[in-house]
Amino acid sequence: MKQLVILDSTIVMENPESLHDYFAWPTVATLADGRIAVAASGFRTDHLCPFGKSVLAFSENGGRTFTPAAPVIDTVLDDRDAGIAIQGKRAVFTSFNNTLSFQRGFADRVPGTRAAYFHAYLDHAGAHEEKANAALSSSFKLSRDGGLTWEKTRYSAPVSAPHGAFFTKDGTLLYIGCSFGDWSRVECYEIDFETGKSVKRGTLPSIEDGSMPSYEPHGIMRKDGSLLAVIRTERQPENKNWQNAYEIFTMYQTVSHDGGKTWSRPALLSCKGDAPDPLALGAPPHLFRSRDGKLILTAAKRIAPLGIYVYVSEDEGASWVAHELPTELPNTADFGYPATTERDDGSFFTVWYQHLTDDSPAVIVGSSWRFA
Repeated sequence: MKQLVILDSTIVMENPESLHDYFAWPTVATLADGRIAVAASGFRTDHLCPFGKSVLAFSENGGRTFTPAAPVIDTVLDDRDAGIAIQGKRAVFTSFNNTLSFQRGFADRVPGTRAAYFHAYLDHAGAHEEKANAALSSSFKLSRDGGLTWEKTRYSAPVSAPHGAFFTKDGTLLYIGCSFGDWSRVECYEIDFETGKSVKRGTLPSIEDGSMPSYEPHGIMRKDGSLLAVIRTERQPENKNWQNAYEIFTMYQTVSHDGGKTWSRPALLSCKGDAPDPLALGAPPHLFRSRDGKLILTAAKRIAPLGIYVYVSEDEGASWVAHELPTELPNTADFGYPATTERDDGSFFTVWYQHLTDDSPAVIVGSSWRFA
């Protein structure tokens, strides 16, 4: 396994003086002026809670320090995940939430005073049913100054994915995600940047003819104009203990040569040389193209030994080479969702979420690195 060389590391988002001290599911992108933007779900109390806000922080020094996180999407519901994509002066910020009834079901299983706290908020939100119903969606906001400010309008999206939408070379905005309300179906949509309207392009085939689930995809345009989508899939044993219980936790990929209308049969990522077990490559995927043309896919391995992995392809996804990002992780599967961007000096910056210790809240961390 090839090792990456860590240059520096930092905590990107935390809130230690508050009970709302949990941050997760980040995405990173570089603005046109070189600033680094990190999006995440923050000011939470736990992995599942009613309080999530989708937030954004900026770095002006290559990821060494960041501004305090500030909300971009903050509804009455639990705003989860946060994707960001930037192309010049155009940027898109994505998120999703779920129903009050779903959140109540989780609150019923929370021990101690937290349960009363959760239910008190959910009762208050339920008293504003019209606002809660209006908020329920996968959604996005648009920026016309490269991500510095965001328009007030929050558009609904038909699909959701942790790292959100992406721009093609010609400026088209595409969103490959799981259908909101039917998480088993992955679809490709085009978003009109001027109106916010979404038009369906196609449905992606199921993994192993439906015997494996399709989750949390991400897409990118290849050099020849075709589209590459990589999809998370997994299997856990029956009577599972969620912590580190995965039997399969990996990624499949599929290609479209007609703009997302039709797609190839999803296949396991093909890795050259030393790499994790093909059924334990990690997930979910974040795709990024480096300045020298390489495809970089970042994922978190949740089957022991846990880790953050960077997969590099010089043949547009036909094969990948695995690199491990050296980092210390506690013994919990509640971590990951890494994403990568490139710094001005040609090194890279990767973010993910993790607990710094087994009993501490989750924070967003980031590491700058280069290839050995």
